[in-house]
Amino acid sequence: MNKFKPISALLFFETFLKYCNLKKFKDWNLLTWQQKMLFFTHWAVLKKFDISLFKEEFKAFYFGANILEVYWKQKYTVFKSEDIEKTTESKIKRELSDKFNIEDKIIDYILSVWNKLENLTREELVILAHQLNSWKDIYDENSVGKTITNNKMKEDNLDILEKYLDIK
Repeated sequence: MNKFKPISALLFFETFLKYCNLKKFKDWNLLTWQQKMLFFTHWAVLKKFDISLFKEEFKAFYFGANILEVYWKQKYTVFKSEDIEKTTESKIKRELSDKFNIEDKIIDYILSVWNKLENLTREELVILAHQLNSWKDIYDENSVGKTITNNKMKEDNLDILEKYLDIK
């Protein structure tokens, strides 16, 4: 495969929702939960494979990192499970491979991250995000929306989460 090129988080988000709907994740329809799952997916792939999954930047907000393009889609679109295309895990894998040109080992890892985090509530994901220096060092309540860089994320050391996600 050619060198991986970061993908659109907005397009990826649609595939992510199909998977959430398939697995019936507990908090899948909550905006904060969705944003944290995208962040930790990007963060984990960056830490494990040293590649940037998304081309959009994460911004530091009160509840952690957000991608604004995805946020605006979330804010003005109601995602109901009955409106989301029914699918299977094998179709999700094929879609991630065909649509985004993601290697199988990265796809398998992304799905494992989702499955390991699925039972965490939005509050638990926010608490984890707030422990990361990439957020703590950037967030300022008087100046929200500062960019959290990939380099800053690479410096994060959160042993509990790294062990939980099997990054090492």
